[in-house]
Amino acid sequence: MQKYMGNVCVLFKDGHVVYNENRIEKADVLVKEGKIAAIGKNVPIEAGTRIIDISGKYLLPGFVNTHTHLFQSMLKGLGKDLPLMGWLAASIRPNAPKFTEEDFYYATLLAAMGIVTSGGTTVMDFMYANENPEAASAVCRALDDLGIRAVLGRGFIDRRLEDENHNRLVETPVQILGQVDRLKDYTKDMSRVNVGIAGSVFWGITENGFEAIRDYAQTHDVVVALHASETVDDNNDSIDRFGIRMFPYLHKIGFLQPWLTAVHCVTLDEQDIELIAANDVKVSYNPQSNMILGSGIPPMVSIQEKGVTIGLGSDGAASNDSQDMIETMKFASLLQKAACQDPTVFAANDVFGMATTGGAVCCGLQDKVGRIEVGMEGDLVVYNPDRIKSAPVYNPVTSLVYSSDCNNVETVMVEGKIIYDHYKFVHFDADVIVGWVKSIQEKFAAYQY
Repeated sequence: MQKYMGNVCVLFKDGHVVYNENRIEKADVLVKEGKIAAIGKNVPIEAGTRIIDISGKYLLPGFVNTHTHLFQSMLKGLGKDLPLMGWLAASIRPNAPKFTEEDFYYATLLAAMGIVTSGGTTVMDFMYANENPEAASAVCRALDDLGIRAVLGRGFIDRRLEDENHNRLVETPVQILGQVDRLKDYTKDMSRVNVGIAGSVFWGITENGFEAIRDYAQTHDVVVALHASETVDDNNDSIDRFGIRMFPYLHKIGFLQPWLTAVHCVTLDEQDIELIAANDVKVSYNPQSNMILGSGIPPMVSIQEKGVTIGLGSDGAASNDSQDMIETMKFASLLQKAACQDPTVFAANDVFGMATTGGAVCCGLQDKVGRIEVGMEGDLVVYNPDRIKSAPVYNPVTSLVYSSDCNNVETVMVEGKIIYDHYKFVHFDADVIVGWVKSIQEKFAAYQY
């Protein structure tokens, strides 16, 4: 691995800056000391500035992946064609305990590279596989070494079930929040890595656990993610334990707060949507995993109509088998059009906004990323329109969503440093990483159909 370094100043010259579908302008963009310093024509530069000619290309804000499980990149293709509970039993639960600290590191690199090659510059990782106490630290190191921006959501599972593989991940609230504090200290010198809480699944958390998360988030200013109403199991469990559906219960205990991102939100009713909107809860939309697992189609158009902030997530590679944010945008749009039988809903510009500004809000980073503006962080993507799949390009946002792929992502910058330069990673050799994960894959392939 090369040392993570970058130019103090970079000028993207003669390209078209994409703010949204309706605002695209030819301009130079100067990034200085990690932030966007100037946008315009004939921008003055200092000696030593790296000039990147992007004439005929487009400069985009980096995409934000609001939900994934990075370690799952080692489990692609396992437990397929099964519903959620069967998939968990076949793919995740028997394999998560097999990961070493080194496995977590390289699996994270593999997944994060997939995000970067599709234009992603920020990821919220939902890291629940913490039987190995150093697992989350390894994930943080990999993210920092690659150079991507991240929120590491430390998993929270405090309720025992009948499944012993699940129970191996159970900890007390005191233990879990102590690990959150430890990770915050561990990452204090990692400028791009923040730490939050990943509330596992509703049926994996006790009432005391929810209250502990709520109190910690209120006093420590961290974001919280929670798998929410992904299937009917969440509401069934809530009714069994508390006598009411999941979202009304969370509202009752004061858990629905602006720091919460509810992931999936498939089985919502009108009351659930009203509660989400009234409490400024954010939503992470993960269309591929919802389809692959047959969970259903989340009512995102109704959620959007209530003014709720929506971000996009790839979900983990074990359920999606991809970390591709361009693919995620396309599925996010098409699934809602088909569900509503209305081609006007979830237009390209809508999902582009969810992948950028919406995602930034979900991660609590709205003042840093998601927009190309002076003062924002230099998290930028060079989009090359001259590829077989996308050419000809009339509007880059429409083409990005409906007719593009990783071949269009030429260069990626995070915090003012180029981490992916003309289709090559700056700090790692992708072939070496792929070779390493191939060398250990046999131990994860015990399950047979």
